[in-house]
Amino acid sequence: MNKLIADCGSTKIDWALCDAEGRTEIFNSPGVNPVLLNEEEIDKSFAQALAFQTTGKEQIKEVYFYGAGCVGEHALTVEKALRNNLPSASIFVYSDLLGAARALLKNEEGIACILGTGSNSCLFDGQQIQKNIPPLGFILGDEGSGAALGKMLLNAIYKQRTGDTLRSAFEEETRLTLPDVLRHVYRSEMPSRFLASLVPFASRHIADDTIRQAVTDNFRRFFSCNIAPYGHRDLPVSFVGGMAATFGKQLREVAESEGYTVRTILAKPIDGLISFHCTGV
Repeated sequence: MNKLIADCGSTKIDWALCDAEGRTEIFNSPGVNPVLLNEEEIDKSFAQALAFQTTGKEQIKEVYFYGAGCVGEHALTVEKALRNNLPSASIFVYSDLLGAARALLKNEEGIACILGTGSNSCLFDGQQIQKNIPPLGFILGDEGSGAALGKMLLNAIYKQRTGDTLRSAFEEETRLTLPDVLRHVYRSEMPSRFLASLVPFASRHIADDTIRQAVTDNFRRFFSCNIAPYGHRDLPVSFVGGMAATFGKQLREVAESEGYTVRTILAKPIDGLISFHCTGV
């Protein structure tokens, strides 16, 4: 029996097709967000993504789809679009947060976290999410995220809290001027994505004291605002996402200083989801 697994964000979907012999094929397609797109648009995107399955769609018997915004009526929209393309399969649509928990913790109790462009966390009992501190987005929250670090980096550079060398390196490597930055932040459709796009620069210059401190402070705020309220220092904390993978060393250091044990850090959920649904490892 073939299983199709998807980890979906607004930018990209990671798909994994697993067959009965344990072989897995991974492919990608443009992301969808049911909060922003209607069923027809999502249907069309799925049709294009699954076009390669010209002779094998009927062999897919189970679909496990994890996506940003996939809750309530939005989850039903995604389910209908999937059913239009895979009418013979059993369709299961879940939130990206449950996907992170299953990828990281399998069937074990713990705290699962997403640290990417945005951030999120949950208290997981091994089966279900028991509690979730709302992330609130990059304006009101998203502590620990790439967008939050981008804000901190730009503030430090343009408020002249970094040396001239770092500012010159920033302008040279990113080709951004202050007017460019202000336009991206205040006039673009996805300012959080722009802010998070500065993470690679921060990673390249992690030896700089200002950047290293910003990364540490960003993670410390994440623990304070999003992990401490659960009241479970006895449980391991696991992370998925580009921010967590890029700055794993600093993340582990902050976790230890805050009294937590980090179990797992993954760059992307899809490998963990393959293990959860297909291999049982």
